[in-house]
Amino acid sequence: MKGFVRATTVAIMCLLLLSTFASPAQATYDPRRYVPSLHFDGLDDSWDERVFPVQGSGDDWSYHIRLINDVYDYNLDHLLNPEDSSENILEYKIRSAVNGISREGKVIHSTTPNDQSPAVYWNRAVRSDGWVVYEYWYYYALNETFYYYLFDHEHDWEKYYIYFWGGDPKYVRLSSHHTFPYVPWGDLTALGIFEDGRHLKLNLEGGGGVGSHAFQVPSNSTFEDGVRIKWSGYINKRGGRLDSGHDSTQRWYLFAMDPDALERDPYTQAPANYYYSDPQILPLSSEYGDSRPAPWNRTDWAYPPGPTQPWSL
Repeated sequence: MKGFVRATTVAIMCLLLLSTFASPAQATYDPRRYVPSLHFDGLDDSWDERVFPVQGSGDDWSYHIRLINDVYDYNLDHLLNPEDSSENILEYKIRSAVNGISREGKVIHSTTPNDQSPAVYWNRAVRSDGWVVYEYWYYYALNETFYYYLFDHEHDWEKYYIYFWGGDPKYVRLSSHHTFPYVPWGDLTALGIFEDGRHLKLNLEGGGGVGSHAFQVPSNSTFEDGVRIKWSGYINKRGGRLDSGHDSTQRWYLFAMDPDALERDPYTQAPANYYYSDPQILPLSSEYGDSRPAPWNRTDWAYPPGPTQPWSL
């Protein structure tokens, strides 16, 4: 009996020692918990929204290409990369498999369709002062407008940041043209513009003579009346136009590099730059002109500004 007690005691002590030196459980993050619902411009304006956030990363050498289409090289540069996105994008369609005639008159066949599921790119950054930032980046294949053609361009990245302190959201910041305004989380709560307590309802300017996907700073509970993509993936056209995807639920792609992000979709951080010019949009321009760094190569990807720090885009 004494031997049994002694053996049991030794076993317990060993377990205690193992638990003392074992690595702590790895933290996990749930970026889907704060994905917002997006409200786009409708037909009441002079130029309703035609394109929506999609996947737009990778090159043909990448393991995860993550383009809307990895077959058609319609810009004829012998590469498969985001520079083909404006040639391939099908307007007014949000689904995982869509075909038809693209904005630039290219044929997307049903046997090799576009994947135009809603998509967002997520990054988590920790500032040296203790603020934790969830970054949500949205890619649009092109920015088209009814107002001064010079604002037309391929590629459009918009972003939405949430700042956490002690595990609680305290501020948000949104890209709005060349500014990055901030709003206290408490002010947004007072407006009552959350769904399920965490998912902010956000307006995007869309067309209407402005030609952008800039976020509007929330100031009231009035929302754009066009296409809505909810955080849950439910899509309806409301007062806008949608030729495919209306009254459906599509899974959001949530692209993240962090292996501890829950329900993430892997991707390759490529290309290094996006080229905003396009001969089909701006005559006499080049396909590889007006270079802009990819989000993952921008300063505020790894080093976001403070929640109220002045910052221009």
